Amino acid sequence: MPREHARAFLATLLPTCLAPLDVTTTAEAWTIQDRTGFAWWDCVMLASAVQAECSVFASEDLTDGTEIGGLRIANPFLNDLAPGAP
Repeated sequence: MPREHARAFLATLLPTCLAPLDVTTTAEAWTIQDRTGFAWWDCVMLASAVQAECSVFASEDLTDGTEIGGLRIANPFLNDLAPGAP
């Protein structure tokens, strides 16, 4: 996908983005990294999702089923991520 198309698509999602990135997010990311050993940027995304009170984090790279602060990591190729799905 051309960069311009990707940016235009992501721009349509920006108004729905509630995930923070601040000092609290950084401290939470350190805690998650210490606990899981995941890569730093994955931990930043997870910490932000936890702060935004998300319930599911879709990732094919992280460990499916891991729970972090009420957030469940789910591989979208192994799980039904449709709203209301278990």
